[in-house]
Amino acid sequence: RKPGSAKLFALICAWGLLGLAPVAARAVFMTATGMLTNLGFLISTSVVALETGGVTINAGMNDAWVSDDAPFQGFFLTIYEDLKLSFLSWFTYDSVPPGGADAVFGAKGQRWVTGGDIFNGNSVTVNVELTSGGIFNGSVPQATQQPGYGTITIVFNSCNEAIPTYNFPGVGPSGQITLKRVVTDNMALCEMLSGT
Repeated sequence: RKPGSAKLFALICAWGLLGLAPVAARAVFMTATGMLTNLGFLISTSVVALETGGVTINAGMNDAWVSDDAPFQGFFLTIYEDLKLSFLSWFTYDSVPPGGADAVFGAKGQRWVTGGDIFNGNSVTVNVELTSGGIFNGSVPQATQQPGYGTITIVFNSCNEAIPTYNFPGVGPSGQITLKRVVTDNMALCEMLSGT
C-alpha cells in the first residue's frame, strides 16, 4: 500500500456510508492526496461530505405544540412521513384584544391558520390560508377560507423544540416564536425515527 492511500480509502468509504445516514446533515469539506488503489497514479481531491447530526421531521412529531409566551393557543402538527407531507393548524386570535380597536388580523375572534406542504430534512415551509366567519355548530353563515394568506416556515431543532417563522404580508404580522410539545408521549418515537 502506497503512502496516503489508506487515508484516501478511508475518505471514500466514509463518503459511501454517509448516504445511509437517516438523520439531518451538514456539509463538511475534506481534502486528501494519495495513490488511488494500486493503479499507480497520484490524485488530489476535495470531497464535500455530509456530517450527520440534528433531527429530521418524522411521524413522532405528530402532536400539539405551544409557546410558553402564548398559553391556550398553539399548533397541531400532522406528519405523513411516507408522503413527506406535513399539515399544520395554528389556532390563535386576532392581534387586538376583544373590545379593542379594529381587528388587524381578519375579523375579531379566533383564527384558524392552516396549510400543508412537502418537508425536507428538519424544516418545512407552508403556504397557509385563513379560515374565519361561521357560527358555532351551524352552517349559516358559512365559514370562508382565504388562500395565499402567508407563509409559515418551521425548523425543528430537536424532538421537543420547533421554531416557526410566520409572515402574513397582506395584514402585516410577521415574526418568530419557539414551540414545545404539550405532552412528551411521542418523544421516544421521534428520537428513534430521527436517529438522535
